[in-house]
Amino acid sequence: MSLFALSIPFLLLSSFAGSQLRASGNMRLPNVLMMCMCLLDVVFNALLIFPDGAFCIGSLPIPGFDLGVRGAAIGTGLSQLTVDSVLLLRLWRKQWMPREVRL
Repeated sequence: MSLFALSIPFLLLSSFAGSQLRASGNMRLPNVLMMCMCLLDVVFNALLIFPDGAFCIGSLPIPGFDLGVRGAAIGTGLSQLTVDSVLLLRLWRKQWMPREVRL
């Protein structure tokens, strides 16, 4: 099974939760979180794709995992999971989704 296929539920969950917030009138939060997801995707991909020392902040090398294409898939899935958790917490806090629903 491909790593991308494992991240599809998170992609669908993000779409569902963002649509619920937009339908309730909150247009800003889903859009801001999607921008944050893009930034997190860049950071996670940089850490997971490249080897140790590929990037430096001043003279401090940034650690890397050298996973290549697999690192890109994992980084994208992690960024989606992070944003999905924030979206779901926002939905449950405002009680726009019944508490009986368990994911």
